[in-house]
Amino acid sequence: MTTAEQRQRVVADYEQSGLSRRDYCAQHRLSVNTLDNWRRKVRARTTKFVRVELTPAPPRGRLTLVLTNGRRIETEAGFDERELTRLIGAAETSRSQ
Repeated sequence: MTTAEQRQRVVADYEQSGLSRRDYCAQHRLSVNTLDNWRRKVRARTTKFVRVELTPAPPRGRLTLVLTNGRRIETEAGFDERELTRLIGAAETSRSQ
């Protein structure tokens, strides 16, 4: 009977060997089915799930706004709307220099 630690060592040895499953098993007098079972068990013990929270990515691209006085405001998509409103007000009321 093999221990979990022994199975883990054999699986690690196989993965580092660069050999096909068939060749590795022939050299180590092991059946391919046994190696496959051990590999599944080792993966099951080492696989861990972590909860992640996904947030939507901001839209990509540029926004160009041309005002009635001919001035332009350019910004990346995903801008702050309050800041844009402030900029529009400032650009429309300011005099050209």
